[in-house]
This record gives sequence, structure tokens and C-alpha cells, in this order.
Amino acid sequence: MDKIKHYKILKFIPLLFLILLIWTPKVGILIAGTAAHPAIAAIRYFCIPLIGTCIGSVLFLWSRKVDLKLDRLKSFARRYNVHILLLVSAIFFQLFSSLSILRYLTLHTCSGELGWYDNKIWNISQTSSFLDALIIASTDYFQPILIIHGFLYKAWDSPIFLQLLQTGAVASGVIPLYLIAKEKFPEKLWVIVIVVLYLLYPPVEYNATMEFHPDHVCIPLFLWAFYFVEKGRYWQAVVMAGLGGLAKEPLLLNAAFFGLYILLAKGRWKIGISTFVFYLIMFSLIIFVVQPSLTPYYKKLGSVVHGSNFGYLIPSNSEGVGDYISKVIHGMLTWKSRKVLLCLMLLMPFLCIPLIKGLKFIPALPSIFISILSLFPVHSAFDGQYTSAVIPSIFVGLIYALSWVRGRFGERHFVALFIWIFIMNIAFNIAHSPSPLSLNYWDNRWSELYNRGEYNKTSRFEAMKEIIALVPDDPTVKVVSQYNINTARLSHRNDYWIFPRRWKEADYILLDTKDPVIQIEVQDTPKKIYTTEKFFNAKQIYQKQYKEILYEILGSKKFSIAVEKNGIILFKRKDNEKSL
Repeated sequence: MDKIKHYKILKFIPLLFLILLIWTPKVGILIAGTAAHPAIAAIRYFCIPLIGTCIGSVLFLWSRKVDLKLDRLKSFARRYNVHILLLVSAIFFQLFSSLSILRYLTLHTCSGELGWYDNKIWNISQTSSFLDALIIASTDYFQPILIIHGFLYKAWDSPIFLQLLQTGAVASGVIPLYLIAKEKFPEKLWVIVIVVLYLLYPPVEYNATMEFHPDHVCIPLFLWAFYFVEKGRYWQAVVMAGLGGLAKEPLLLNAAFFGLYILLAKGRWKIGISTFVFYLIMFSLIIFVVQPSLTPYYKKLGSVVHGSNFGYLIPSNSEGVGDYISKVIHGMLTWKSRKVLLCLMLLMPFLCIPLIKGLKFIPALPSIFISILSLFPVHSAFDGQYTSAVIPSIFVGLIYALSWVRGRFGERHFVALFIWIFIMNIAFNIAHSPSPLSLNYWDNRWSELYNRGEYNKTSRFEAMKEIIALVPDDPTVKVVSQYNINTARLSHRNDYWIFPRRWKEADYILLDTKDPVIQIEVQDTPKKIYTTEKFFNAKQIYQKQYKEILYEILGSKKFSIAVEKNGIILFKRKDNEKSL
């Protein structure tokens, strides 16, 4: 009997082996460069996960041999499961919406993130024509879902509202997740634990806290799609997947792959193939026809793909099959350590257990391949919006994998594994999340974007607030602001650009010379593969450009300094009739 039990445990060894990949030399070199000090990187990626692994494994081995008395806990969970879920979801929403709003109110948000979407949605809200709204929502990115945001903006046109919507969308993922888990776990206790794991998961918290992106709406929508698939309501699943795809054109590929999931997992070949073909055609029309017709830059290139970080995937007439394959492999190996680290960071909190149910990852494959094939390191970021389409597959895979473990290995192994996973999630939350539980929050050496200083007023706050108030509210006034300067007063206008884009056309230019930041235009070097040196020296490179353009503005006869205070300069066009 003991031999059989030991044999069963051996089945988990391949999964545990994947965890050990994080201690490989190349991944270790990458990790060392992720923090200001190597000691911080070592603590974040090695010490804390190792402590979590040790505590979790000990508890796993102990609880596997002990019959844990959970009757009272199960009874309590059964009676109050809805109340508990409402409470933890409310805490999550309150905490992370407050953090994101505080970042905006203390002038720590960026014109290139929240400001850009705020401007786009505001312009949508100002038009009464659906066609005009669709054109605005489809320029640069295909994001028709922003039309809904624009309609809601008519009631409250504030970036605060956008942050609330984003956090609310991510938090609402607990509803379909609860329904999916309830189908596999009769005891409400384990359903509650799954929901808590979702709310503790660092990528979920980043998606709820970071500056507004419509991508995050795909998390609850794809979870709903999974739920309807498992219930056999396939057309509803297809609709939900499609709605998620309307957040950004790459997500239409995820919607298409839901069709493959229906085909391969459920054997429904008619609806599976038709869904795959429909969304694939829709995606192709958007990137090759719709967006080039609406966005001048894409029209010049011929498609969205040309000139992007995936342009190298389009074969040229001059290269052979071998050359093309070599080029694709080279692209996949660009930032390879970073890409490996992303996979590990996504799966390690769950001991890679979701991989047992590999079919659940079919809808996530496009997002996974985007990270693997991209030449731009941001697409491999653990703390960005590009993880949003992978999160649903991870949690659905986790639920079904744990259910399989229960059926195959028994109750004790199931409970023991749940405990281990819970401990690992707490460890990763402490090491890598944006929450106040994390060391990222308490020390800016751990995180530049999610430390507590990003939610407090700085020395520049009063001066910046005073100068921003001098910019006219008139929506016809053209404004250019530095990447790290953003408010609704600046962005709620017809023409709003990020410095240095189109600065010669601006009526007002707002810069903070003590904290010089310039927008990094990836499209400026479409054929160039990013190297580690170029990416990490980008700040120095673009600060040089910043100074050159600043001196050009100072020497220009078209602009004068309207006000200068504490290094913050507001330039005004001299022939501008709209005076301060």
C-alpha cells in the first residue's frame, strides 16, 4: 500500500521540476537585473519563494498523513459562503480602486496610459454619431468596447470613473469563477479558497491596480465563456469570448481559439470550426483593412503587423524557407530568459498544477505566443495587462486539475495540495504583488511604480497643480504634456498628445525638466530587434532627445514660457489668442 502511495506522489515530480527552472543560471542573471540591488532580487525571487516552498511542502507532507477535521469549517463556509465572497470581493475592490485613484489624484499617472485612454473615451462621449464613435474607438487600436465607456462618460467624465470600472471588472471575475468552482467542488469551503486565491494572485492585482486599459475586461468575459462551455451553452460562450475580443484586436485571436477549445475539448466541430474561422477572418480584416484605413501610420505600412514587434513574421520574397525559420527562431529567443521567467511566475504560485489540464490553455495560446514571439520586452511583463487573457485559463485549469487530483489520489492529497498552493500564493503576494501585503508597497527599491510613495503627494505636486490650472479648459486648445504628467484638465480636449509627438502644432506644452521623460516610440525602429543594451539604456538615449527638443522649443520664435516653477515649464504658443 505504501509503495502505491509513493508511486502516486512521483507523478508530481515533473511539475516540481518546472519550479526548479527558476534557479537556472540564465534566469538568475535576468533576475539579478530586476531590482536596484542584487540582494532585493535574491530575496524576491529566491528566498521568499523558497520559504513558501519549504513551509508548503512540510504542510503538504504532514496533512497528507493526518485526517484534518474540517467539518466545522465546511459547515461555516456552507452557511456563509455568499457573505464571505461578497466581503472579500468588496475588500479587494475598495483596496485596489483606492490605490489606483490615489495614484491619479497625486499626479503619478501617465499621459501615455490613463491619459491617452481618457482622451479617447472623452472624445467618444462628445459625439452623438455611432459611426464617429466607432471610428475613434478603432483608431490606433480596435477597441469598440470603449464606446460603452464613452456612453458611461456622459454621466461622469473622470479618469477616476475609468479606474473604478477597471477594478470592478477584474473583481467581477469572482462570479463566473465561483460558478465554475461550484460545479467541481460540492463543499463551499474549497470554492471560497479558489476565489481567495484569485484575489491574492499578483497578476490579477496588477490588472486591477495599474492605469486603465480595456484589456482587463476580458478576464471576467473569458471566465464566463469557460462557464458556458462547461454548461454546454456554446453560443453564449462564443458571444462572451467575442465581447472580450472587442477590448483589443489581439484578443479576437483568443476568441477564435475558444472555437478550437470547443472543438477539441467538447467534440462540437460545427460550432468550434465556425467560431474559429469567423473570429480569425474578423481579426484579419481589422489589421489589414480597417485599421490601415483609419490610422495614417498603419496605412503607410500596409497593416498593423508591418512595423510592429511582429513584423519580422511576415516573410519576404527574397528569403528562403530556411532563412525564414531561422529568423522566427531568433525572434523567439529574443528576451528568452525574460519569457521563461514570465511562464514561471504565472505558474509557480500554483506549483504548475494547471498544466495537468492542458486543453484549458487553448484559448490562452494567442496571448502566450504574443509573449514568446514579440521583440518588445513589455509583452513579457509579469505586472502588465498582457497577462489578462491567460489568467482565466490558469484558474479554470487549476479547478479542474485539483478536481482530478481528488478523484485520482484521494481527499487527503487534495486537501494537502490546496494548503501548499495557498501558502505559495501568499509567498508570491508578499514578494511580487502591488498590495500592501507586499514588500513592493513598503520600499521603493522593490518597486518604482507600486510603492507607497506613488500614492502620496510629492514636492512637485503643488507647483504642478498650480501650473496645470493655468491651461485653458477650452477643448479646441491643443495640448502636449510630458509622459508622466496627466490630468483630466489636460486630456479632455480634441487634440492631446504625448511629448514630443506633434509638439510643433500645440498651443501649450507642459514639461517637468527635473524629471525628464520622453515617449518611447517603438514604431520608430520597426525593423530593429531590441537588444538588452538598447532596452535598458533607453532612458539615457531618450533623455538626450528630451534635452535636444527642449532646447529647440526654447530657441523657437513660436513659443514663449508662460510660467516656470520648480523646474516645471509651461510653454505657450505666441500667436495663441486664447491667453492665460
